[in-house]
Amino acid sequence: MIVVLLILKIIGIVLLSLLGLLILALLAALLVPVRYRIDGEVKESLELQVRLRVSWLLHLLSFRADYREGGLKQSLRLLGIPLRLKREPETSQTEGKKKKKRKRKAAGRKKKEGVSGPGESEKKAASGPGGQKAQAIPEEILPERATTLDMPQAERAADDGRAAEDGRVTEGGRTTEQEREADQRPAARQAGEKPDREAFRKRQGLLWKFKELLRKIRAFPGMIKAKWETLKEKVRDVRGLVERIRREWQEEANRSALKLLWREIRALLTHVLPRNIKVEAVFSTGEPDTTGQALGAISMIPAVYRYQVHLVPDFESEEFYFRGTFDIRGHVRGIHGVILLYHLIKDKNIRSIIQRYRNS
Repeated sequence: MIVVLLILKIIGIVLLSLLGLLILALLAALLVPVRYRIDGEVKESLELQVRLRVSWLLHLLSFRADYREGGLKQSLRLLGIPLRLKREPETSQTEGKKKKKRKRKAAGRKKKEGVSGPGESEKKAASGPGGQKAQAIPEEILPERATTLDMPQAERAADDGRAAEDGRVTEGGRTTEQEREADQRPAARQAGEKPDREAFRKRQGLLWKFKELLRKIRAFPGMIKAKWETLKEKVRDVRGLVERIRREWQEEANRSALKLLWREIRALLTHVLPRNIKVEAVFSTGEPDTTGQALGAISMIPAVYRYQVHLVPDFESEEFYFRGTFDIRGHVRGIHGVILLYHLIKDKNIRSIIQRYRNS
């Protein structure tokens, strides 16, 4: 009996510890804020650099994102250990490294082929058919033999050239007049056939275009009628939607539900929006009058006075530019979202609206 009670005691302790850890994790998720920070820099060439930092529970879980002209870099860490996100796009540096590696491999292959290639070709040239070595010809005899072999061909080419210049005989052994007659016969036949074919094709093309035009003219009234019917249906649907919204808005329950929803969203935004904003900037529009007008328009924004925004106008510059830095910080707690959902579900008007849309 004592052993059973001891086992039950151990099981109870384990279950209570697990329940305590679960409650602790839930309270941490609801009460510990998720802090975010957005800072960056704007250069005179309007080049933007932005850094995003999001952390939770003393950087137990953190997310970073850096945006530059080269692209976007992201990293997610759990207990300082990076977790793999989706594959990042290859930058220009990585592409250049890969191209260099490919060129090196191709150069290595060419070198290997160059070392082994000439030796094999010399062996093949040295060996005759059947693998037997061919007899070497002395270099002194080669030029004489080449000249003796080429002499009759040169003389024959010169005779043919003289005959062609005189207009007597061509390369095929026929006179130039015979060749002209042979060339003119098929040309005359083709000249007689081409106009007939072209005229027939033109007639066929004109007939097809005329039939297509008639078909479009006949189908035009039906097309206009179909479009008019679709337009009438769309207008009817829009009018029905507007009438339904007007009817829903006239009900007192719906109006009170919308007012409550808007009030809760505004309360949530006060907790979510940044608490601290710092801006340091220098700008110029290129002309003193427009620079002053821009400064006056910016001064009318209430956020400029609520946060630490310092704008310095440059009235002497003759070019448009803007440069500066910004730092935005804030935090979000999950408990605020839970409170919003509780207030919405507690309201009977919102519950009736949800029930009505479920039944419909």
